[in-house]
Amino acid sequence: MNLFSISTNLADKTKQNFSKKKPVIASRVPNAAVAYGVLGPTQSRTSFQVAEYNLGEISKVMDIEAYVRQAFNKHVELCLKEGYDVTSRNEEATLYIKRRLREMSEVSGHTFDMLLRYIMQNIVAY
Repeated sequence: MNLFSISTNLADKTKQNFSKKKPVIASRVPNAAVAYGVLGPTQSRTSFQVAEYNLGEISKVMDIEAYVRQAFNKHVELCLKEGYDVTSRNEEATLYIKRRLREMSEVSGHTFDMLLRYIMQNIVAY
C-alpha cells in the first residue's frame, strides 16, 4: 500500500470539488435611496421600495454648503446649551446609570457628552 498515492488521490478529489463550485453573486441594490418594503404576503426581503427621502443628499449638502452646516451646528449647540442631569427618585438607580455611563465611555473611548452630541447631530440633520 502506497501512502503517497492515497494522499495524492485525496488532494485531486478536493481540487475537483472546489473547481465545480461556482461563486455566488449577490444582487446589487439599484439605488442607494431604497428601503425594505413592509413585509407582507406579497413582499420579501429581496423586494425594495423607493424611500421617500434620499438621506445621502442631506449628507452631500452638509459637506458642500457651509451655511447649511453652520445652521445645523448652531441648532445642535442650542439643543445642548442647558446641559443634562441624570436624576431619579431612586438614588441607587441614578448611581448605577452614572456608573454604567462612565464604564461605556472608558470602553468606547468617547465621553457621554460626545455621544449625546453625535446623536443630536443626527437628529437635527436627518
